[in-house]
Amino acid sequence: MAVCDDTFKARGLCGGADPELFFPQRGAKDVPTKTAEAKRICGLCPVKDLCLEWALTTRETTGIWGGATVTERREMLKNRPTNRRAAPRRPLRTHCMRGLHVYNEKTTYIDGRNRRSCRLCMAATRAAKAARDAALVLAA
Repeated sequence: MAVCDDTFKARGLCGGADPELFFPQRGAKDVPTKTAEAKRICGLCPVKDLCLEWALTTRETTGIWGGATVTERREMLKNRPTNRRAAPRRPLRTHCMRGLHVYNEKTTYIDGRNRRSCRLCMAATRAAKAARDAALVLAA
C-alpha cells in the first residue's frame, strides 16, 4: 500500500460510527468508554491492519486508527525496526599499510589510540630517517 493510499477508509466500519468515538475530546469524562468502544469496532473491521499501517506510516497524531491510540502507536513506532541498513564494516587489515608484512602478534604494534602499526615498517622508517639525517650532517 502506498503511503497516501487511503482508499481503505471507505470499507472501514468506522464510517458509520460516531466520529466522537475515534476522536474523543481531551479531558472529557467518558474518554475511556469511547476508546473501548472504538477499539471494539476496530476489532471487527476488515481493514484494521491497513488502517493501522497507514496511521503508523503517516505518523497520524490524533484519534484511534487500526485499534490503537496515539500513545500505543508511538510505542509501536519506537519498537519498529528501521529500514536503514547498517554501514558495512571494513574487514580488519591483514597486511601492513605498505602491503609488505602480514600482521601477527610479533609484527604488530597497537598504540594508545588502538591503531595498528607494523613493527618492521616502523623500524625501516626509523632507519631511513636516520640515514637521511646522517646524509644531511655529512653534506653540511
